[in-house]
Amino acid sequence: MLGFVQNIFALRKIFAPAHPMGVDFGTDCLRIAQVQQIRRDFNLHAAASADVPPDIRADPGSHLAFFTRTVSQLLERAPFRGRQVVLGLPASIVHIQNLKLPATHEKDLKNAVIQEASRSLPFYAAHALVRHWIVGNTREAARETSGHQVIVMAADARWVNKYLEAARSIRLNVVGMNVQPLALLDCFARVYRRTCEIESTRFYIDVGSSGTRAIIARGTQLLFARNLPIGGDHLTRSVAESLGIGFHDARMMRIKLGACPQALVSGVDAAQERPLEELTRQLDLCRRDHLSTFPQYPIERLIFVGGEARQRAICKRISKRLGIPGQTGDSIRRMMWNSKIGIESAIDRRHPQPAWAAAIGLSIGPAVTSE
Repeated sequence: MLGFVQNIFALRKIFAPAHPMGVDFGTDCLRIAQVQQIRRDFNLHAAASADVPPDIRADPGSHLAFFTRTVSQLLERAPFRGRQVVLGLPASIVHIQNLKLPATHEKDLKNAVIQEASRSLPFYAAHALVRHWIVGNTREAARETSGHQVIVMAADARWVNKYLEAARSIRLNVVGMNVQPLALLDCFARVYRRTCEIESTRFYIDVGSSGTRAIIARGTQLLFARNLPIGGDHLTRSVAESLGIGFHDARMMRIKLGACPQALVSGVDAAQERPLEELTRQLDLCRRDHLSTFPQYPIERLIFVGGEARQRAICKRISKRLGIPGQTGDSIRRMMWNSKIGIESAIDRRHPQPAWAAAIGLSIGPAVTSE
């Protein structure tokens, strides 16, 4: 009887449709994840990843050449289904602003957003792909005026078009694109489905190599987003300078410390203190800015994601300094118990996998599938 039940579950898994592949193309790593849905539960059907060589991270042309060369290899390595993909725009090319605008008629708001945002864009406004969200209303008692609190995300259309061309050149069927903050919310809102989790206010701290994304939300309701210029590379560089060693050696020391917090790596903690203190200060400013707009939604929990979230000691220090409980955002652990992903995917299920949240969210995303 038990064997019969197991066979039924195996057949459901085989014939259950797979979502499009989620492609998370970060500064230091390319990750592809494909989620399968069985009734209301999710199964990680396939996953693969490859590290971006350090010498090409700052060169956009080489970065895209790496993408086209490597994606084909990764698709052959794992049992992905089909060629449909949802591309994630790299966080490093997405410009985020929080704006306070005067109350404006809906048909005029988009123009007002573009005009205001263009003042600080790192590229010409004519080349910008802009998306905005009204997340709240503001009111200045002294002037008796009201307005909108708006989050704006913009990317350079020229780079986005090259990204699309690179994907199509290797016969990928691009069915959608998304930004990393929304992909993270899609992931956790659909994997963490208990009412107390959906209705809580969470501060997602996405610590990558080139920077940190600060995202505050209730479920999929985005309340605040900001890019912070401090990431894992800044911590690594601080260790290298303090200990008088090369960047690669310092990175290996930090990886070792993240994998085994009890490891005795002399001087690393002290060397990271200055950039970590500045990062914590900026995160606290984000918290204060959020509370100035949404005092009714105090932050209840920190969720650490991104590759640097594997540094558990750093996450604990940030959580302690902000005075808010924190946890590692491990979406894979909440998926179906029968997800069978081998170690060749670079996913070791014995440990939390916070770096995979965006890729999984891109695949799950409600923009391309429904329950």
